[in-house]
Amino acid sequence: MFCRAGFGLPLLLAASVFSGACHRVQAPVPSSKIAILRFENLSPDTSLDWTGRAVSEILAKELGAISFAAIARAQQPFSPHTVSAPGVSSERSAALLLGATNTISGYFTASNGKLSITAIEENVATGKTVHSFTAGGDILSAADSLARQFSPSLKPFTTRNGAALRLYALGLENHGGNAISAFEQATNRDPAFGDAYLAWTRAAAAAGDRAELERALAAGQAHAASLQPLDRAFLELDEATLHQNTPARIDALTTITKLSPDSAGELRALAEAETSLRRFQPAIGHYQQALALRPDDADIRNLLSYTRMFAGDYAGALNSVRDYQKLKPDDPNAVDSEGDIHFYFGKFADAERLYLASYAKNANFDAGVDAWKAARARLMTGDLAGATQLFQNYHDARTKAGDATIPFRDAKWQYLTGNRTAGIAMMVAAAEAAKNPEIRAACFTQAAIWQLSAGQTQSANKHSAMALQLGNTQSLINAAIAHFIAQPPAAPEEWRARAEHSINGAGAEQVRRLATAYAYLLSHQFTDAASAWKTIYEADNPNDQGTGFLYAWALVETGQAAQAAPILKTNPIPGPLPSATFEDLYFPALFAWRGDRETFTKLGGTPEPAK
Repeated sequence: MFCRAGFGLPLLLAASVFSGACHRVQAPVPSSKIAILRFENLSPDTSLDWTGRAVSEILAKELGAISFAAIARAQQPFSPHTVSAPGVSSERSAALLLGATNTISGYFTASNGKLSITAIEENVATGKTVHSFTAGGDILSAADSLARQFSPSLKPFTTRNGAALRLYALGLENHGGNAISAFEQATNRDPAFGDAYLAWTRAAAAAGDRAELERALAAGQAHAASLQPLDRAFLELDEATLHQNTPARIDALTTITKLSPDSAGELRALAEAETSLRRFQPAIGHYQQALALRPDDADIRNLLSYTRMFAGDYAGALNSVRDYQKLKPDDPNAVDSEGDIHFYFGKFADAERLYLASYAKNANFDAGVDAWKAARARLMTGDLAGATQLFQNYHDARTKAGDATIPFRDAKWQYLTGNRTAGIAMMVAAAEAAKNPEIRAACFTQAAIWQLSAGQTQSANKHSAMALQLGNTQSLINAAIAHFIAQPPAAPEEWRARAEHSINGAGAEQVRRLATAYAYLLSHQFTDAASAWKTIYEADNPNDQGTGFLYAWALVETGQAAQAAPILKTNPIPGPLPSATFEDLYFPALFAWRGDRETFTKLGGTPEPAK
């Protein structure tokens, strides 16, 4: 299973800023497998507690390792770690879980303003000491001396200013306004302190403060020429992510991976960004580079399998997903992913078998999604009776489990199997009965979309408005689009003017683009629809397969069936969650577009699928 973004947009700051910024959130244990733990303060002066964190950060940077506190923060983003927490006792077990082979921990004492720092490297498996070194002096010189004893080749830490270092360490141990203030003061003390700018941007994003984030990025960019190249590239990555500029993200990640080629997390992020722009071959290469560094990373193997699938490489996709299964033989997701690959390439019997095998491993995996997907796989063969029996099995199991989304699924099944009127009525009834606002919004939104397809614009207007009244739900974007389309018919230029006038706020341009594209389709303005959907399709993540089939519809209607053929050779993998979609605009019409009138008719299609 892969993660879908759907047709929605990231409206919240934290999502829009760092949803794809794997460079800090998902920092892996590096290829050296050394975790640097916080150093303990054995002096009586508690005002020096920050020093233990600072030593960890310096050693991590200079040795090309990663501080274990940062790894822990990656597991729980934005969670501060108290200054007084001892490193070894609180962090070694987590280092084991993350696969570290060695740890470096230690302690320090202070006398007459000078530190004495002892660092101990241990083998995690045996518990035996590999090295033990001591160095003295001020914090920067002592940490440098320790690092040189571990390795003669060091990467420079990004400040030599002791006051800036103290503020930076205190910021890392705090959150919210305190952290932001500390990082800003650190950059004031040393305007070339790249790590402090990067920490400032993360703290602002964690606080959901876009204005502060813009200010932090501007401050870093104002001093970009004095920053280390790697820190400068990370700032460029943050800025590109904030503004949802995927090409700029790719440029920044490319620079980062060239400067730090052993960064598996950044290679993965680069591959994901390239996949989102359908640059499949470069993405495959970067996933393979990441796997060379992290051969036991099942997630990367899973992502690689989907990227090969989107690239049209059926055999390669199967090879990758089976490597994933070897790493995690008990993981139902590994079997589900192979089912998705077969489904995508039209091997529906194999897909059904694998979905059922995944379901047998864990019937509760993603709320029993594989039983639903097995029914959808059988439906794609035209075996309506067999598919309905599989769906009934799914229905019974989830009803027994107390699944509140079953009324949505029941209505969806009725509609997908050709019972359009009954499906709409059931979806409206499900919405009215639902107590959970997310489910209620999804039901009202789906009913509105179906009503638009049936020409019932008044009802669509009413139900999409009811979904919007439920606030910031997962259905918000599609409810807004349905409400927009429910307006009286108009010429293409009028649809555009309406969108400019009525759709505003965060992500407004992308919502306008989607809303007008859907309006063109439902108004049968196919020339404008083809142009609009081409732009959306080419910029959209391939995980969101629906955009491709909507583009194909417009191509078929404008006499460009040959251009639509590559899209129509594939199949839209069923979504894992009950969410309102525009799937009915291309299902079951895609069978007719492919020349399979028999299946199209069995699933309730009419002689004119696109109308």
